[in-house]
Amino acid sequence: MTLGKKPITAETPRDELLDYAIKEVQQLSPGEEFKLADLFLRYEWNRLPVRGVRSTLGTEFYNYFFKTEDAVPPGRGLITTRDDEKAYSAQGQRVYRRI
Repeated sequence: MTLGKKPITAETPRDELLDYAIKEVQQLSPGEEFKLADLFLRYEWNRLPVRGVRSTLGTEFYNYFFKTEDAVPPGRGLITTRDDEKAYSAQGQRVYRRI
């Protein structure tokens, strides 16, 4: 998995990672459940620092689809989250579903 011709590394800018994740969501079939980490190859996800990059990327990803300060979120209506006790995985990652 690459961003253009560049591999994903710890130095990859978060905005590029976010753009990549958003494009991957669009490739999912309706009804598929996923975590943000599932959108990346495991070894590339593991390259990203837990503090600073993964956590902030998770917040930015959520905000893209669900929150904005004064307008409709750009990704509204593309995914949803679980609203029950299984809203998070055992690892504490939010679980999403492609609509």
